[in-house]
Amino acid sequence: AESGEFLSGSATIDGGTTASIGVAGSATLVSMVAGTFSGSVTVSVSVSAYVGGGSTAAGARIASQVLTFFFDAPAEQPILVGIETTAPTPARRQNVDRSSWELFTHWLDKRSNVWRVICSEKDFNQTTGALRTLVPTSVLNSPSFNPSSGCDAALESSCDGLGGQLAVFEVPATECTTETGPPPPVVSDGIIAAIVVSSLVVVAIIICAIWYAVKQRKRALKQAEADKTALTLESSLVLGPRTPVNLGKPVNLLPGVSPTGRSPHKSEVQVKASLGFMSVSPADAILSPSADGAGVSPAQLYRNAQFG
Repeated sequence: AESGEFLSGSATIDGGTTASIGVAGSATLVSMVAGTFSGSVTVSVSVSAYVGGGSTAAGARIASQVLTFFFDAPAEQPILVGIETTAPTPARRQNVDRSSWELFTHWLDKRSNVWRVICSEKDFNQTTGALRTLVPTSVLNSPSFNPSSGCDAALESSCDGLGGQLAVFEVPATECTTETGPPPPVVSDGIIAAIVVSSLVVVAIIICAIWYAVKQRKRALKQAEADKTALTLESSLVLGPRTPVNLGKPVNLLPGVSPTGRSPHKSEVQVKASLGFMSVSPADAILSPSADGAGVSPAQLYRNAQFG
């Protein structure tokens, strides 16, 4: 196909050219800019009546035929898809306020049999009645757009890889808040269970750590209190401001000897006699004879008194 050439039905297109392909006698048209595909690609379009099937937003009304769009290479850029619209089918519920409802292009997710709204740029051609929507590559290359296997049971007959399907529905404007691509991945029950178990383990570890820290804190406080009590008891065992009691080896005080070593009421000779340095008092030594019958001289008595 030459650049900017209009084709009908199906054709092989050079990826380096801009081309449009439409349905004869209809305003339905698919436009691709140069570089949409990396190389040569076969493209085909066709339309068929909507016969129902597929889940939609509550109260949605079909407003076009169903476009089947086939291409056999990955799309590298969005594609502008124009679908000729028709008057929306009458609503089953007449009391629904549709003042804020709009027309949006949808694509059929064949793996789940759900019509998913496309919330990208769009415009409506009042002359031809075509709604043109820029379909993103996330939809065009989705494995649910044109699968050849793994389709929903209700779509087995069209699970042939011969094209994805698009159609226009009238839905509340609030349905379109973000660009819609393939459905989000499903998280398995096993993964959820693993996350829950991991969370519980983390919580248990945190609780144990807090309990251990509190226990250690109580132990430290108890030890500090015991140390404080012992210090208070030791400080209270004081007889005077400058005379602490020796808590070690007790002192044996001898009769007549003060703890300070001073004896103001006894002479040095009496102190020595009290300590056993003299076997007899000086007076007895003067009056008593020695063991051999000889008396003790005054000089000997002095020596005995001085050195015991």
